[in-house]
Amino acid sequence: MNPSYVGAIAAYQEVGYDINELIKQNSGYVNTCALRMSIALLKSGVQFTGRLRIKAGELIGKSFEPGAKLLADQLKRESVFGMPTLLNRENALKYLVDKKGVILFWKIDGYNGGHIDLIESKTSAQVCNSACYFACKEIWFWQLN
Repeated sequence: MNPSYVGAIAAYQEVGYDINELIKQNSGYVNTCALRMSIALLKSGVQFTGRLRIKAGELIGKSFEPGAKLLADQLKRESVFGMPTLLNRENALKYLVDKKGVILFWKIDGYNGGHIDLIESKTSAQVCNSACYFACKEIWFWQLN
């Protein structure tokens, strides 16, 4: 895990939300990967449409997407990053050598949900900001230069 990783409570506080109140509405809010990626993208100047309005902090008035797959669907729009490179568990590790970018792991084995993250190569290994899930049905990758 990245040493700059921010906990879930702090991540939601940054955008003006109480994670415990959100979880009462929908237990899916416990997964914060899309929130974290939304914040990083917005701070980098990437514009997309999210479902929740940011209520506090430097990004107030913008919106974030709390769902990994729904955020990935926004990123694949031509006005954002465009279509991703589609990978699978067999070819992903080899393809990702010496690359850095945004990655979606979709339909993760034993979970059937998704995870979106920043990934970069470190020597011969791939490192995600929080966690990598190569055991999944689909992998979407957008290279960042």
